[in-house]
Amino acid sequence: MMCVAVAVALSLVGAVPQDPPAQEDLAKKVEELMRRVSALEKDKADLQKQLESLERFSLEASETISRLKKSLQNGGARPAAPTEPAPAGQTAPNANSKAAGEAGPLAPVHGKILSIVPEYGFMVVKLGEEDGVKEGWMFEVIRTVRNPDGTPNNELLGKAVFEKYVTASRSQSKLKIVEGDPEKMKYGDTVVAHRRMEPIPVAKEGPDRTAKPEERRFKIVGMTGDTIFLNAGSQDNLKQSDKVFVYRDKRAIAQLRLDRVDKDNSTAKIIDGTKTAEPALNDEIALKDLKTAIVGKVKRIETSGDATGAWIEVGQQQGVKAGMQFEVRRQGKSVGRIKVKTLQNWFSVCEPVAPLTLEDLRNEDFIESVE
Repeated sequence: MMCVAVAVALSLVGAVPQDPPAQEDLAKKVEELMRRVSALEKDKADLQKQLESLERFSLEASETISRLKKSLQNGGARPAAPTEPAPAGQTAPNANSKAAGEAGPLAPVHGKILSIVPEYGFMVVKLGEEDGVKEGWMFEVIRTVRNPDGTPNNELLGKAVFEKYVTASRSQSKLKIVEGDPEKMKYGDTVVAHRRMEPIPVAKEGPDRTAKPEERRFKIVGMTGDTIFLNAGSQDNLKQSDKVFVYRDKRAIAQLRLDRVDKDNSTAKIIDGTKTAEPALNDEIALKDLKTAIVGKVKRIETSGDATGAWIEVGQQQGVKAGMQFEVRRQGKSVGRIKVKTLQNWFSVCEPVAPLTLEDLRNEDFIESVE
């Protein structure tokens, strides 16, 4: 009987309803759920905008493909000229494109990919009307990667042609991918416009045909950040990692290392420690050093005691001779001259040439031998 009574008591206790959750706990849970719902609605709105943008671009791409197909059907088999049919297996150029060499900038123009839609074969880039982009421009798609030794290497991913400016923006364009795998291209990759080549002058007939051709002049044709563009390339026997020299007023102001070489143009960066003035557009480029000047820097200055003088980082091994004079420059400006008084294998000790004094010198001043 006792067991039965205990069992009945326990069942009655279990049937008693528990205390409901506190109101503030319920309020916190409702508030948290509302925040989640709000965040999901915001994400949904963002996704909807992206979807609408992609649908708009896909519609434009479909219209472009249809237009190109019609153009090819109507003019693809048309001969190049009434009296000169196109060679077998060669189609006439697209009616919207420019003749080879006629479209493109004279100076280098490059930008970045903002978005890409691989399934429809087009991209949007950070270049537009305000950058001079026009119909017929062709771009190379490039990605800079690092070699095992740390040097940069530009990988060509494909090519794309200008199609239209994006909506009302003057700084973005839509490019149609015509070469390469769109799936391998991504946000941040670089696009570089093919440069338009100036027409080659027609050779004169007569005695001038045997005259010695004028030597090509090379110069800086563009600058972006720390990248310098040159109008010299592989056709001038240049290759990647070659060193070239920047001259202004017949004076060397910097040395450059080539990090990319195309047929008729190159990109380069300044070699650390060689700049005595900032390179600028139209500065002359020499493919080899025009003179055998010895250059270096001041590394130590002693103004008192028995070992007074300025220590420079070049010596007999670099061709320094006793009594040789060096011009001292700081930020591209001449400070004065120093003269070698003590010569060692790998360094020299110099004295200032009046009116220059040792107190006028500083460590890391640039020095260059003078005749």
